[in-house]
Amino acid sequence: MIIRFNGLRFLRAFFPFLILVAISLIVNFDKWIHGPTWTLWTMGIFFAFLLFGCLVMPRRYFLELQPEGLTIQYITSKKFYTWSEVDDFRVIKQSINHVPMGSVVGFNLNQDSPHRTRLIKLANASRRIQMLGKRGYDVSIYAVFDLSAYSLANLLNEWQHRYGG
Repeated sequence: MIIRFNGLRFLRAFFPFLILVAISLIVNFDKWIHGPTWTLWTMGIFFAFLLFGCLVMPRRYFLELQPEGLTIQYITSKKFYTWSEVDDFRVIKQSINHVPMGSVVGFNLNQDSPHRTRLIKLANASRRIQMLGKRGYDVSIYAVFDLSAYSLANLLNEWQHRYGG
């Protein structure tokens, strides 16, 4: 089973910002055209990022569920986790300074997992401190797929319980 990146969910995260830019363009179009060049460069880079997210990411970022385990295909790499080494898929709401930034599906790796490196242990400990003592997570998947974050976490838990033993 393959779960693909959804470009519309990706755009939805930036929708409020896009509305503000559109309103600003309508109200002050002349200031945008004759404004500082760094503003145009910044907007151009931002829109190139959105275009990249809508055109390239659906082909390059996906999850593949198999009876043997979970494969996460990133833009340039791929990671495979067996069902016996992962546990506790759950949704974590991300925010920066109390501004919502989307959700991730986080999960833990078992102590004997070959993917559980010192860097992952250190990152988990720092996230635990940031989350005020709540349980951290070892690996996260940015939840911009065809399924909602909660549906994805439930599906992954179901597959893990079914095939993880």
